[in-house]
Amino acid sequence: MTTLVAVAQMTSEAFKESNVGVAEEIIAKASSRGAKLLSFPENFAFIGPDSDATFKAAEALSGKTISHFRNLAQNLSYPPVGLKHRSGI
Repeated sequence: MTTLVAVAQMTSEAFKESNVGVAEEIIAKASSRGAKLLSFPENFAFIGPDSDATFKAAEALSGKTISHFRNLAQNLSYPPVGLKHRSGI
């Protein structure tokens, strides 16, 4: 049995909504090609101008962005990988 695995490459910036939109396009493309696992770069949803901004943008596992991608993954039956989360919040 063969399983198609996809690896995403994207240039993330300090605009979470824009990054999420690009990621959604990549997910749709990978899914339409039959991928069963999709891996994104670390911090794909947000790269701030410095490490403090990036850390502040991290969410709890129940956060809006992580929940959005969790729902997408459940609908597609596979998990996108690469979201940054912060424990203890």
